[in-house]
Amino acid sequence: MHKYGFHVNRTGDDVFDAIARIRPRVIKTLEHDVGFWRRVREIQPDVFLIGRLYAPAAEQERFVDNPSAAGRAFAERILRLEANQADFKGRPLFDAWESYNEIFPEAVEPERKRAYDDFQVAFAGPIQAAGLQPVAMNFATGNMLGPDFVDYFPGTLATYRYLGFHEYDWP
Repeated sequence: MHKYGFHVNRTGDDVFDAIARIRPRVIKTLEHDVGFWRRVREIQPDVFLIGRLYAPAAEQERFVDNPSAAGRAFAERILRLEANQADFKGRPLFDAWESYNEIFPEAVEPERKRAYDDFQVAFAGPIQAAGLQPVAMNFATGNMLGPDFVDYFPGTLATYRYLGFHEYDWP
């Protein structure tokens, strides 16, 4: 068994054919087409399907005004998507949803990191209550170092099972 994962930005027969051929264990997608993902679940019911809702940088930047309220509001917005009203054979169509993506530039002040911890904890609550898994951080590789996570994100580390990190320049 392999651990290949796909990042899917669109749907179509070519994407479906690639999924059917390679059978990735994890798929992260910005596309929430219920019919497409049900087709994928038919051929690979155990794929771990992670959704992401695009939020413009200007919207993401406003989380600092009220981190907890912003976290809950973003989760509730995600939960209203049609993809979260659908199921596949009695279980949720999607398994998990990411919080904001790439929220920080490389250098950011400690207060902003602590506020993002509050945002992520608040985001997790409604997602978990809906029977889904939240995915925190979603930083590009190199955004922060290990001590940053321990020092500034204790609530996130205690609340989340999945942390998202990604790299654009592999290998």
